[in-house]
Amino acid sequence: MKRERIYFAHTVNSYNTDLEQELLKLCRDFFKGIDVENPNQPHHQKGYRTWKERYKNHPYKSGMTYFYEKVLPKCNKCVCQIFLDGKWGAGVAHEAAFYIKKNQPVWVIEPKTREIRLITEEEKSLIANNDSALVLSIEETRARIWGDRKPYVDKPVPYEQAHLVKYDK
Repeated sequence: MKRERIYFAHTVNSYNTDLEQELLKLCRDFFKGIDVENPNQPHHQKGYRTWKERYKNHPYKSGMTYFYEKVLPKCNKCVCQIFLDGKWGAGVAHEAAFYIKKNQPVWVIEPKTREIRLITEEEKSLIANNDSALVLSIEETRARIWGDRKPYVDKPVPYEQAHLVKYDK
């Protein structure tokens, strides 16, 4: 029988940090016996870059298409890391919406307490509708992760400070 697999949707500014390792351990302990799929692995980063190049001129496909077509379908649930102020980054919310649309469970890691809980029906609705009351725009998410630095190649804004970044349209 195939093992269950949960996708760990988390902010890019927690990649390769002690926080990421702490959250992975938290997930493995909470979801005992379930494989945790971390998008921050070399083979996934390579897949993302390959698809980004392949679809660079495509009107609606991108590097993220790799995850939506190759990675997320292999998982049957999702656990999400959100920002300290409770807002959901655009990418994390879109990944959660993938599972919501399939009526599969989505958990959230409470940012201050590190408790893992199923999301509420209200949260499901807000995420599925990309509602700005909960979900940040792509531009707001980028600002929280990269600040005003472009291109996005330096070190990201530390997760612990990201919710303090002010986004000016």
